[in-house]
Amino acid sequence: MGRWQNYVLLGVLLLAIVGGQAQTPSGLSTQTINQQGQVLYDESGVFSANDAIAAFESIDENRQTGFTLPYNRGVYWLRFRLSNPKEQIESYILDLDYIFINNTQLYQRIGSQVRLQNEIDLADSVFEREVVYRKPAFSLQLPPLSTSEFLVRMDLTSKANAALELTPRLYTLPDFLSTQLTQNLTFAALIGLLIALALYNAILYVRIGVKGHIYYSLYLFSFVFTIACYEGLLLYLPKPPPAAWVISGMTIAPLVASICLIAFGLNILQLKRFRPKLGLWYQRAIWLVLAILPLTLFHFGWLSFWLEITVVVLTIALGGIAATLIREGHRASVYFAISFIFIAVGYGIETTLYSLPWQSMIGTELARQIIPWMEQYFLYSCVVIEVFFLALALASYIDGLRAQTAQARQQVIDQLTDKAKLKEDYAIQLENTVKERTDQLNEKQQILSDQNDRLLELDQMKSHFLANFSHEFRTPLTLIKGPLKQILNGDLGEQNDATLQAIATSQRSAERLARLMEELLMLSHLEANQLKLQVQSTELNSFCRRIVSLFEYQAQERELKLSCECLAEDTVAFCDVRKLETVVYNLISNAIKFTPRQGAITVQLSVEGDADQTERFYRFEVSDTGPGIPVEQREQVFQRFYRLQKDARSGAEGSGLGLSLVRELTEMHGGTVLVTESTMGGSCFTVRIPLGFQHFSKDEFATNVIDMDLSVNPITPPVNELSQPELREDGETENRPCLLLVDDVADMREYLAGHFRKDYRVLMAGDGLQAWEVLQTESVDVVVTDLMMPVMDGMDLLNRLRADQRLKELPVLVLSARSEHTDRNLALANNADDYLAKPFDSEELILRVNNLVKRPSLTPQSAEASSVTPSADEQWLAKAHDIVAARIKDDKFDARQLAEALHVSKPTLHRYFDRLAQTTPAAFIREQRLARAKVLMEEQTYRTVAEVAHAVGFNSPGYFSRLYRQRFPEGRSPSE
Repeated sequence: MGRWQNYVLLGVLLLAIVGGQAQTPSGLSTQTINQQGQVLYDESGVFSANDAIAAFESIDENRQTGFTLPYNRGVYWLRFRLSNPKEQIESYILDLDYIFINNTQLYQRIGSQVRLQNEIDLADSVFEREVVYRKPAFSLQLPPLSTSEFLVRMDLTSKANAALELTPRLYTLPDFLSTQLTQNLTFAALIGLLIALALYNAILYVRIGVKGHIYYSLYLFSFVFTIACYEGLLLYLPKPPPAAWVISGMTIAPLVASICLIAFGLNILQLKRFRPKLGLWYQRAIWLVLAILPLTLFHFGWLSFWLEITVVVLTIALGGIAATLIREGHRASVYFAISFIFIAVGYGIETTLYSLPWQSMIGTELARQIIPWMEQYFLYSCVVIEVFFLALALASYIDGLRAQTAQARQQVIDQLTDKAKLKEDYAIQLENTVKERTDQLNEKQQILSDQNDRLLELDQMKSHFLANFSHEFRTPLTLIKGPLKQILNGDLGEQNDATLQAIATSQRSAERLARLMEELLMLSHLEANQLKLQVQSTELNSFCRRIVSLFEYQAQERELKLSCECLAEDTVAFCDVRKLETVVYNLISNAIKFTPRQGAITVQLSVEGDADQTERFYRFEVSDTGPGIPVEQREQVFQRFYRLQKDARSGAEGSGLGLSLVRELTEMHGGTVLVTESTMGGSCFTVRIPLGFQHFSKDEFATNVIDMDLSVNPITPPVNELSQPELREDGETENRPCLLLVDDVADMREYLAGHFRKDYRVLMAGDGLQAWEVLQTESVDVVVTDLMMPVMDGMDLLNRLRADQRLKELPVLVLSARSEHTDRNLALANNADDYLAKPFDSEELILRVNNLVKRPSLTPQSAEASSVTPSADEQWLAKAHDIVAARIKDDKFDARQLAEALHVSKPTLHRYFDRLAQTTPAAFIREQRLARAKVLMEEQTYRTVAEVAHAVGFNSPGYFSRLYRQRFPEGRSPSE
């Protein structure tokens, strides 16, 4: 806000107020009732006019300019006499000049009679009164050549801090009208300009958002309302507010104005910046006053009094704080402090106007002219000057903000200029660099383009290779399957049961290999976009029952309840029979693979949709009671080569291609596949395909009908399943060593058992948990276990055995398809006695098992009888294992410290580990740390990955997580 607005405001307001006195006519005859007037306090408030006259007889006449009222509430009587020496009727206007009168009555004494002439109520509109005036005023008629006595009854309205000076005046009608006009014009100019200034600042706040503008605007609005209440301007309304409202406004309006002034001062003085503690204290004080302010509506006189005193003290103190800021060069505080001087002078003169001896100080004649003006206008003149200096303070504050903004802008410009120069220099350097890098990138892009072409060529070669490889496998598979089937059917003569069982195992393996080759061929055709549908009609019920029947043996072998729910009536659908068989076959195969023993699997065939054939679908739902699939992985299971993370399913074997092939073949049929949670507790896979044939193109229909009975061969059960150890009546079985075979594939268990039944008493288990249960009841001499199994894998079984005091010396040979060095080292690090990878030589397996059994110190039975000292190599590896286990938390422990602990040189340590464990010392230490971490996370000893990492000697949890995922890709990540 510019300063010119402030100077215009000051000039206009001072001319309006000071000029108000100049507009009073020189012939104005104003009388004060000070010679014959008397004031009486009616304590009971029940005096009649006659009672008041009788009481006045004992009171001396008043000799002051005004009357001092002992109380600011209750009933007062005023008596005065007026003489009319003229021969015509004289008219006067009696102005009591006191607004806090709830009810006013005028009585005139004529002879011995006292008559009520007029009555004025504070709630009456001025337009309903005999004399249109904001204060109580009466029209007096004096008969010619007579003296009249008048009585005025005044019922004062209680106001805690109301003025106690009563100065009634008499005006002639012209003088009264002239004085009233002057006052109204002055107040109109004052209020109008204050409202205009308030609106102007409110608009500025909306435009630029400086809080000082809105605080200044609110201060002006509340001050205008204060003037309207104290000067009775609200009575000019057609329907004045109740007197109680006006009295409450007299209390609340000044308080609100003071609060706005304090908030204005806090803002422009930036007290939170220069005096943080005082600023915070003032802010809390403002909120406290605002919280108490509504209580003044209940007219607690003491509360209003002390609240006003508190606000006044806070305001004066803020002026003092502004004075202290002047020394710090705060320009806005100068104008803010000056404004307090004028408002203090105004209030001081207002309160001491009739208590100071003005007549003796400036003379009687001058006092009579100045005192009325000072009573009416001096305070408001000081207020206008205060408002002016507050505006100057606000303008100075805004100038300071502008200067700060300009300074900050200049700093930004300087910084940008410097940056521009740096950028210009850098741009020149960068341009040269870009040219060089562009040439390099062009060369690399050309190389990448060549490599991309080469990769595309290799990918095509891979697809052709897979297709050709699958085709090449078909001929030998056919030559294997054909003769095996002839032998099983008896076409080549009778065979004994053992031979038939071996041949049945081979046939089932050949069938499984043939199916894998078929899926691999489909995958290669899909990648080459060469897989086409051969659509034909098929009856769904027989189709579903036939596929389910293929798995009856597997379900019985795993003690699973396999059920099939078909349609109530035969329904024909159009599909590619072989590809749809692959879809349903894979779903049922997965369900059997991942459902624990004594579980249940349900295959349900249904048709849904409207009667319109084009909108009907048939659905295959395969539900199981397995461990289920986490929600966050349900979409990922359909990705190629994806395997579930560590859970109860992770021990099962699989390629990660089955479900991917299910989705792609289903989508080729125009259908969808999704996985949800089964009502049986496990997973539910749903395949949904349109029932009609309109969604197929002409090229997708088969020219030759495929024989469904030949598309999938059933899974042949073994001739003689021996799930219990072979016992002989002569007791010879009991004298042979006991061998426990642990593998989730029944054919593999039977194959292994066939090699050992001659010399061993053989027990079998389908997973680690079953093996553990067998070990609790049977006396076993050696264990041969697979690694990847459901429920409990081989590594978990090995850890349990080594943790059990009774079974920790039991010999264990790990037999697994995982042939990497890391898997071998991990098993040996967890105290496996031997490790053999599949495919294996049966003679080598028998020799390894025999060697383990011949070591008496390793069997539980012989361990109880004697204690044979292990070999030197075994003792050395055991010592290395113990040293690493003891210092596994030490992140500084490395191969050098291990060599020192074993009293060998570092090269010798490397040679020992290469010869005895086929690994390096660093890899051995890392395997020990990761193996221990796996045990800790499964036992849930620690709550966070970082704690586990530090517990096994890793400083970086991120590095530990990467190593853990690389080491255990089939398991959960550490963060899970």
